[in-house]
Amino acid sequence: MTKQFTENLKDDPSLTWQYFCSSDGFFRIYPGIIWPRDPDKVDMFDCRVRNWYIQAATTPKNIAILMDASGSMKGMRMEIARKTVDKILDTLSNDDYFNILQFSDEVSYVDECFNRTLMQASVDNRRRMQAELENVNTEKMANFENALVEAFTLFEMVEQDLKRTLCNKAIMLVTDGAPENYEEVFERYNWPNKTVRVFTYLIGKEVSDNRQVKWMACANKGDHKHISTRADVQENIQQYIKVMSRPMVQERYRNLIWTAAYLDYVTEQSDIKEQLENPFSVHTDMLGTNKGDFNKGLGLMITVAMPVFDSRESTGEDEETPDGNLLGVAGTDVRTFELKKYIPLHKLGVNGYAFAITNHGYVIFHPDFRPLYSKEKGSTEMFLKPNYNSVDLTEVELADNASSVQELRQAMLDHNFSSMKIHVTEHDDMKRFRKTTNLYYFDKVSEIFSLALVIPEGYGEIRLRPQYNLQYTQAEAEYLNNETLLLAPWIFCKNASTGQMQTLRKYQLQDIVNRTDNRQLECDPDLVRLLVYDAMQTYNYTKIWEGQKDYLGRGRLRPRSNIKKDYRSCYGITDQREMKKCYTKVHAKYGIDFIFIGTSVGLTRFMQVEEAENLTEFDFALSSTKTIGEPYYKRAVSGWQDGYNYTFALRKSGMFPMQSTTVIMSSPEVLKRGGKEAVAAVVGFQMKHYKFFEMFHNITTECPSGSCDFTCNDTEYLNCYLLDHSGFVMASNNKDGNDTGKFFGMVDNSLLEELIRENIYNV
Repeated sequence: MTKQFTENLKDDPSLTWQYFCSSDGFFRIYPGIIWPRDPDKVDMFDCRVRNWYIQAATTPKNIAILMDASGSMKGMRMEIARKTVDKILDTLSNDDYFNILQFSDEVSYVDECFNRTLMQASVDNRRRMQAELENVNTEKMANFENALVEAFTLFEMVEQDLKRTLCNKAIMLVTDGAPENYEEVFERYNWPNKTVRVFTYLIGKEVSDNRQVKWMACANKGDHKHISTRADVQENIQQYIKVMSRPMVQERYRNLIWTAAYLDYVTEQSDIKEQLENPFSVHTDMLGTNKGDFNKGLGLMITVAMPVFDSRESTGEDEETPDGNLLGVAGTDVRTFELKKYIPLHKLGVNGYAFAITNHGYVIFHPDFRPLYSKEKGSTEMFLKPNYNSVDLTEVELADNASSVQELRQAMLDHNFSSMKIHVTEHDDMKRFRKTTNLYYFDKVSEIFSLALVIPEGYGEIRLRPQYNLQYTQAEAEYLNNETLLLAPWIFCKNASTGQMQTLRKYQLQDIVNRTDNRQLECDPDLVRLLVYDAMQTYNYTKIWEGQKDYLGRGRLRPRSNIKKDYRSCYGITDQREMKKCYTKVHAKYGIDFIFIGTSVGLTRFMQVEEAENLTEFDFALSSTKTIGEPYYKRAVSGWQDGYNYTFALRKSGMFPMQSTTVIMSSPEVLKRGGKEAVAAVVGFQMKHYKFFEMFHNITTECPSGSCDFTCNDTEYLNCYLLDHSGFVMASNNKDGNDTGKFFGMVDNSLLEELIRENIYNV
């Protein structure tokens, strides 16, 4: 097996885990890892109850569980019965349907909301029914005939509603014994075709008469098991899967399956730490597991698996006949981040994104798919949400009309290429909200899942292209040769030798432009041209920031502005080094830490103000390279759409002392061609908040006319606030400063409502 796994990896270097789970519970994984163990707990891992095994080992099932609730089932017998049903539910997957009936002298459904119907075996439904089992009470005598008739009637009614015959039907009878075999019931409802298998589980250590329940199973192509204690439950329940898989084994049907997204067991058992950036963004790797260290797990992934049959034609005298023998399931995993690498984010643009859903409508990846949560505010330790692997598309798409998302979901499940327009609520980390309209384009991916590409209506439909073809000369490559030029981590190219998608590094882009890359990377030619074009166009920005090019004459500052006077004081300096020193002193005077520009194709240039004292956030430039995926870029574009030339936002919004809080200012660089407008880049700076506050204080406490009754310095009479375009407090004359970073509705809701009535803000 190891030899085969090694050869597979050689043929396809992108393979991650490869593994085999036998029908007896033996588990082999390649490559080997340090298995996660908690010294204080018993290792309960069983590969046979993993979703990939359950789905691959059998075709979709329809199960009716009959649970004996008569008086003889009191005490320990009922405890064992509950655990038996609980473990049966654990062997079901999203492809299966089921219901649970309890019976004594009368038959009733454990959950009355699902009378005479079958429910999908989703995680939510299984957990709800497992909780309902605690409400099953024992009383009176068991009427087996009524219970069996109701189970067969259930299948008939569901088939009538669906207008088709159900496949792979089974009745699971959990009881401590039956007085007879009820042959006439089976003869009337199940014979001669025997389309419903019957599995019986005899509960209780002291129960010895199994003749009747064993006959029921054997006469109806099922299996019988005696469960004496709770410790016997797991192994005995697993046996029915072998029986249910026999038709598939006999026909050698290769049941290739793909699971929904779930967290790798190794990652799940480890301490999960949240990255500084949003780990679920389309621009970042989930949980930072793209490090090649398999001992930390793969993070979010999907599994492809298929059953392994005994294909021997002959056996020894003491061996099982190979016909009808399932050996186990083999599988491998695909990280969801590997799928996202193929998405051309530079073509989707700012506020554009992609998502994928399974054939059941569950999310594989989506910007708002958040499977983890923090128990304490500010903590980096993360915990899994209970139903993280069964999040429906309708739970993550924030449409104004919920029915439109239902329509989108159904259209994607129909696996037809199409498009839709939906009015949605756009949000920035669930704090800033804005109404917009998105265009959805979607299609199937090899019957495995459905993929959708989403772009904002209007500006999202316009793409930028260079007006001429670049020649890839050495002179052009020089524009890339700068330490303050960075590329976004979401720019991927295909490695020609391994076939894997990998992040494009700056030196690799330089090699492509210099034609010294030996064609190792296959990159989108348009993307390369745009990157080089942006490198050339942004080259002069650093010259402007250093004072080597005049940008002040374009009238962006007030004519009598003190800031403009400070910068003009550097004029006349002929030595470039001295000019740069003069400019950086002015930057530092106003608390500016970094100046930057990010382009729509993922290129960032920045300037660290060398003489700025005690950089507020030293790694700002390195941690903010995703351009169109960064909050500063999104807010600048959203603000431009709403009529703002400049947008301001706090970083660390008020949770830290004012000395460690920063202000990010960003402004879009808009290109106009042929009556169309598009944001080519966003330029901005980071400054210390206390310097920002000083400017606010100086301006609001001035009295130019000399006859002011009040200014913002009179805090006993006036409350003064500076709000950003989303209604968050940037600064106030509150001496404590505890309003800073809060949504204004939490500070003065009545005043905010008045601002809305005056159309200063929209809802």
